[in-house]
Amino acid sequence: MKETRVHMGTLLKTDNVSFLIGAGSSISAGGVSLANIPKPLEDALLAIAKSEKTESGAPDWVHCFYETASLIAGKSYSFDDRQTKSSLADETEAICINFEDYLSHHKDLSGPESLQDKLLLFYDRQRNSSSRSNVVIIDLSLLASEALENVTALIGRLIHEFMQRLSFTESGIGRGEFPVVLVLEEAQNYIREDKKNEDDSISKQVFERISREGRKFGLGLVVASQRPSEISKTVLSQCNSFVVHRLQNPEDLRYFREIVPGIYGQLLEHLPALAPRSPLVLGECVQAPALFEMREVDPAPRSKNPQFFKSWSTDSKTPDIKKICAKWENNVNMGDEKVEVSE
Repeated sequence: MKETRVHMGTLLKTDNVSFLIGAGSSISAGGVSLANIPKPLEDALLAIAKSEKTESGAPDWVHCFYETASLIAGKSYSFDDRQTKSSLADETEAICINFEDYLSHHKDLSGPESLQDKLLLFYDRQRNSSSRSNVVIIDLSLLASEALENVTALIGRLIHEFMQRLSFTESGIGRGEFPVVLVLEEAQNYIREDKKNEDDSISKQVFERISREGRKFGLGLVVASQRPSEISKTVLSQCNSFVVHRLQNPEDLRYFREIVPGIYGQLLEHLPALAPRSPLVLGECVQAPALFEMREVDPAPRSKNPQFFKSWSTDSKTPDIKKICAKWENNVNMGDEKVEVSE
């Protein structure tokens, strides 16, 4: 996993790489498609599978790999066939895959119709130009932290490059006439300020560049975090407006004082005593710094504090472990019984 992150990071830093592992959506915008499974990678997998081969045959994982590749590529591939071709010829044709084409024509990736009905609506809506006003939420909350940096960096870079290409005459609009705002929730998880002797994260570099250059292309950032001291100083220094709720951590207070102009110094003394839903707003969005009262959100988020004593001292509800695990495992068979999970 560590080696994969390094390779992904290297590609993201390369200026002439516009897309990775071929979703293909940037091909029409002039991007370079890397839609083939790298031949050295396949050769390494074949070698491992060959070493694990037993009398009963090759391991299941390599069959799963070629079945998936065949499904996406629309062409039949198998372990025996690829192994034979690899041993007979030095140059074997690489497996060519294009996720964009697959998503466009085979939206039932995992069986449920949820992909067709929900996840791809924005993609189809944008292609059909049926609406200019959209809010898209990309939920990465269950993504492993090892992959979060690369995924957010890839999304950020693709959006940035797309906004840059809107200035081309082929787009039919002028620079900045199609404004887009990226809202980075829990931003400290992927644009954190690196510690000493620690390499810069890929996502931090991508969003720092967006914070510096995005405005002229019509791309804005809204950075949300409960720990400002862990966020990149470069990103925060490019923010022209701040909505600051109560801060009590001394490190956060010190860090924030370093970021905002010194004329707001006295106002920042009130941050530890701010009431809930009463932030201090300062910057270019207001004529003068002021305290505001936020409206009650409706519907309210499911973020209530846990009632530990009440839960442990009474007969409270218990979770359905089987259904949780079934949904976690994507409705796989559990023993002799299959658990059906309804949304």
